[in-house]
Amino acid sequence: MHKTYWISGRLISTNLMSTAGNSHFRIVIAGAVPSHLGSRNYGGVANVVWNLAKTLREQNENFAILALEKYFEANKNVDGIEILGLRLNFSALIHTIFLVLRNVNIVLSRPFQNSLKLIYAIYRLLLLKRSCDFDCLHVHHIVNQIPLAARLVGITQPIIVTMHGMDDKFWKVSETKRQQMVANNNEQLSFATAITWVSKTYKQQALNLGIGKSLEGSVIYNGLDFAKVEPNDNEVGIVVFIGNLKDNKGVKILARALELNPDNFAKCYWTGKGQCGQWLQEHPLTVDGKFELTGYLGKDELARQLQAASVLVVPSYSETFGLVYLEALSAGLPVIGYAPVLEEIRNVLGLSGVENAFVTGFNPNEQTANELSLLISEVLANSAIKSAQLKNAVMRKVREKFGWNELGAQYRQLYKKVLGN
Repeated sequence: MHKTYWISGRLISTNLMSTAGNSHFRIVIAGAVPSHLGSRNYGGVANVVWNLAKTLREQNENFAILALEKYFEANKNVDGIEILGLRLNFSALIHTIFLVLRNVNIVLSRPFQNSLKLIYAIYRLLLLKRSCDFDCLHVHHIVNQIPLAARLVGITQPIIVTMHGMDDKFWKVSETKRQQMVANNNEQLSFATAITWVSKTYKQQALNLGIGKSLEGSVIYNGLDFAKVEPNDNEVGIVVFIGNLKDNKGVKILARALELNPDNFAKCYWTGKGQCGQWLQEHPLTVDGKFELTGYLGKDELARQLQAASVLVVPSYSETFGLVYLEALSAGLPVIGYAPVLEEIRNVLGLSGVENAFVTGFNPNEQTANELSLLISEVLANSAIKSAQLKNAVMRKVREKFGWNELGAQYRQLYKKVLGN
């Protein structure tokens, strides 16, 4: 369908329908998508969205993805999955301006960055309404302002929100600003029909802060795509860090721990990018060749890195789930990381006996670099966890508990409950 507009004295014709035009979807998943699909997003949530999508496709669910957060490509279909992207639509643009002016107090009542996200979310949802019909909106993360935008554009379909974690800035701001962020979270959640949390640890963290108390949310864990994960068989003392190179991920305390005993490990690979990258680049152990920064790695390269490593160490100051821990365990690789989350993973997996040596909790809020150094030494020296039989037992438990077939079924059961069919 085409419409024409007089803009600046010129006659302009624009296609108002997406490649999914006049389609009907039972579920629209709103969230980031991975970089291999054309996104500039390298976060773990993007992989979760895509793995969920692939699972729903295999289970014959009728759905599409509304691609957000650094996705600037047009609509496309990838492996039978409809991805609703970004496009210029004058009707939606004019309608967005109208809604922003009409709700200017709401738009301007939040931090500037969130105001921009809200305006963008309004535009994207107006495009969505012009592209297709749908029964339910499943939103991953709420920093994108989608739930509030849905209310402003008149979307009345039920909204499911999956809470993945706190904004990185949450613990770095003043108490006043932190309370404003809590209020923003609750404002977004007030428009949700149902809520899910990615871990019990994160749910309790949020509830303690006063987030999400109005909804009794369930826990549905994030899962893994195990297609290309192979058992780890390395014994040469390779330490690997995977994640954003930021202070809150424990980058500096890990570097200090490795400094204390540099002869205890062969090499440490730092996989990711972030504010600590330059600091690591100039670190003496990088100059000596003991540290190596790899930047972001693709899925296959990451699998090979896990295959070559001896231990994963990500000593975060806080985690909501820690998908990278599961990725390592699924390759038979022992992990050291944020103690509360690893304790939850240990319990869900039902680890027993020597299997417990694969999961070592560390809390940088309470423990020191020297203690972390000792833990790394203990794991690298533990010959028991190098047993192929033991590794396979741990890998099997990870695949059973965190496989997407089971988790996808849990989401479909939630869709059925929310929609009544």
